[in-house]
Amino acid sequence: MILRKRFLSFLVVVLSLSFAESSYSSSPKLTLNNQYYIESVRVDLAQCCVFGLYLSEAQFTRLVQETIEHKLKEAGVTLASQPAEGTISLDFRLDYRRNFVGDGTPFPIRNLRTPDYYFYLTASQGGQSVYSFESRKLTQNPIAVSGAGLSKEQEKDYGHGINVGALMAKQLISVIDGASFNKKVLAGEYIPIVESVQSAVASEAAGSQDYIPESVIAGYLRVLEGSAQDARTDAYQEIRRGWFNSSRLFSAIAANIESGYRAQDRSDIKEMREAMNALASSGDEAYNALFEKIGADEAASRKVRAEAGDSMKILQKRAALAGAVHDTATMDASQPWYINQLANRARSPDPKTAVYALKEIYRDYRDNPYLLTALATMLENEAMINSYKSGAKTDVYAWAIRIVGLSGDAQYLELLKTLENDSPFDKVEDYAEEYYDELEDLVEDQAS
Repeated sequence: MILRKRFLSFLVVVLSLSFAESSYSSSPKLTLNNQYYIESVRVDLAQCCVFGLYLSEAQFTRLVQETIEHKLKEAGVTLASQPAEGTISLDFRLDYRRNFVGDGTPFPIRNLRTPDYYFYLTASQGGQSVYSFESRKLTQNPIAVSGAGLSKEQEKDYGHGINVGALMAKQLISVIDGASFNKKVLAGEYIPIVESVQSAVASEAAGSQDYIPESVIAGYLRVLEGSAQDARTDAYQEIRRGWFNSSRLFSAIAANIESGYRAQDRSDIKEMREAMNALASSGDEAYNALFEKIGADEAASRKVRAEAGDSMKILQKRAALAGAVHDTATMDASQPWYINQLANRARSPDPKTAVYALKEIYRDYRDNPYLLTALATMLENEAMINSYKSGAKTDVYAWAIRIVGLSGDAQYLELLKTLENDSPFDKVEDYAEEYYDELEDLVEDQAS
């Protein structure tokens, strides 16, 4: 839902910002007479756990980028919509770790702590770097945001993103002759940015496309509507383990739960618990109300009421991951739906989800050219960057290297050698070395 401005208020705060020493060339000099073009804003977001109420990496990137643009324009910097001759191209990268209370323990909770991050900035003209900056490790409190219809923890998440974006903009502004950074955050200043991000979040939730064939969904619906209890229970388990986004399917499951959750027979209780977990796998937060009702209904069995709480946890995690898994923008229409989805799952921001998908690829699809290309691209883009996110995904990269190394495809030899030589992670280097040799042997065997 797009937020109404009259319900938003933002506290006036002063940014307290400090920097590491920067290194740059003063020729040509950066001035307000230049035109600037934002070539890229890349955010690598790492977190120990996935709690569904926080911004995804893509959403957080949008928040940071819109804040950067706002602060640059406020300082009088002219931003071009397209690169042109003489334009200064800007590249921003943020290495950001979202921290929670209890990080590093078996029992982290969803409350945010202050983040840790580094950021990098490069300005170039005509392909030549004219300014570069690398921050020291930073951490700071968020800009206070209130009245935005967000929970306190979500307000912190937005506040951190706005503060980081302003900090990155300030660093650039500090070296542009004639530009001045406004340290005061005026009430309502960030209303359009918050509205824009909130609108995008709502659009993503509403814009899920039904790419899974109707024949697959219809098969499950037939089982849920007319089969024996054991078959229904098995179907619920399959749905829970899978990734589906059909509103028809989940509406049918919700209807079955509504009519049966007060049952007291042992087999009925088991069916309802499996049905609730299947419904939770939708990631659709609209079903939280049903789980809350069941959890508070004393006419339901103790096990079913307890399962309602567990199902809400499953739903929250799926809500944070479903957008990436069901992202049809990354899919290839020439590929089967399940292969497309498997590639998205392997790219998941959650390492456990990604490793689970990679194990399935290793077991059943390791020779699939589309999946091999997807994994190789992921390794090229991530496994040679020293960031919090990449550091948390070394198990993911190890599995991807294993699959690529066993492909027998000579085109991946160069990639594995590069990973062996240039990755900042020992585990990646070790696996790349091992599977380079494996792949080299396979290629030689095929040639003989």
